[in-house]
Amino acid sequence: MAPQRPPASPKVLFDLIDSAGYGYTRVWQERAYLLRLAVVPFLIKFILLAAVYGFGYQDEILRRGLIMLPGALVEGWVLAQFLRTLTMEERWPMPLPKSGDELAIGKLILRARGIISATLVYTLISLITNVMGWGANLIDESARQLAEQTAATEEASGGNPLLFVPALALMVGMIMAFPLLWAYIPYSVLMPLRDFMPKVFGFVTSVRMFGLFLICVVPLNVFASMGIHTLISPFGDSLADAPALIRFVLLLINVAADMISSLIVTTGMVYALRDVVPRHPAALADVKS
Repeated sequence: MAPQRPPASPKVLFDLIDSAGYGYTRVWQERAYLLRLAVVPFLIKFILLAAVYGFGYQDEILRRGLIMLPGALVEGWVLAQFLRTLTMEERWPMPLPKSGDELAIGKLILRARGIISATLVYTLISLITNVMGWGANLIDESARQLAEQTAATEEASGGNPLLFVPALALMVGMIMAFPLLWAYIPYSVLMPLRDFMPKVFGFVTSVRMFGLFLICVVPLNVFASMGIHTLISPFGDSLADAPALIRFVLLLINVAADMISSLIVTTGMVYALRDVVPRHPAALADVKS
């Protein structure tokens, strides 16, 4: 059956709570499937994160991001596979078609193209966000040094409201560009970016997508942070002061929380965009608890 084409309207209207609820519920319902899908990528990310802490690069954004880049690649593969499950009702591993079945072979090739495209785009997005984070950190350090130099003067003590203009413009620009972070979703179904962006471009849509991101990501990460703090507090404030077994457990929690939150927010976002991206007619139906 051919994928269902989204309506032509560029308006994207979705309920944040419904979309986030779908993300949490669907990931929970698919937990056995996702465990089989993600066990090897999870181990790869864990080994890479252990290397980051082993080399002492946990506070160096750029080096940490470069070391974790293969982890982004395998995580992108997991997300791409699950996106094909969500949008096209396909499940990994797909059986190989019989020789001579050109239709099945064609579908398998399209699936492979979608998975490879989404994986590479997700990895590229991860690389760009790491570089931007590194740049933002440098800008922040420079701004602090400038503030310390000018704080002693009487002119600076009153504050200059014009200093907020660049920061405000940067914040608005980041919000407007927020939909680009989810470009791997349309690429998983081979939807060109030129068709995707006009339908999600807009300040209100970007703000709603950012709100959905927070609802999907913050609760799990706060819970994980509380667990990490509880485990590490008897040994001090630094992870390096904790015993090896505790450090091992903390890294497992970190990687698990990161991967699960990525799955939840991706699922919630594709549900919110179900009228934008092509999908199987039976896909992304409301889940039953």
